[in-house]
Amino acid sequence: MVDVFTIVFALVILVAVARRLRPVRPITVFFLALLTGAWIWANLRASGWQEEWGGDIPEELDPVTKAMFYRGWPLAPFMFCIIYFNRFRPGGLEGLVLVFDWLVLIAALSLARFVCERCFHWRDKCTQSANALHHRESFREEGKKASERTESLQFERITA
Repeated sequence: MVDVFTIVFALVILVAVARRLRPVRPITVFFLALLTGAWIWANLRASGWQEEWGGDIPEELDPVTKAMFYRGWPLAPFMFCIIYFNRFRPGGLEGLVLVFDWLVLIAALSLARFVCERCFHWRDKCTQSANALHHRESFREEGKKASERTESLQFERITA
């Protein structure tokens, strides 16, 4: 159940970041979705910490923190528990670690959106200037052809 909650909440954050202020390009949404998928994978995978530490999960924790006790990226709740007599004792900051994980996701998606949109804006600007230059050159060539036609018509009138 916690896994479903984590996935749904990550998707809500993805939609919120993608729709903030103004919609983004589809390629940016695709990149943000990949980043969200990587974050979900990093948070829900078995990290191996439970085998390493071998401790039991404290019973005093809430269900979400219990389910995510050894999982989470960049931090897991067990990293903030006090170890006393080879057992984990909750110190009160375990739930805030999960909030920090969500804030990391929001910051990463916002930064990725900003960078992608700036890169695409710069690329579009360069493409527009290149198209304008090409358009000017083709306009000059058409002007030269038109002046050559006019000169040839004038020459034909004079010789006729």
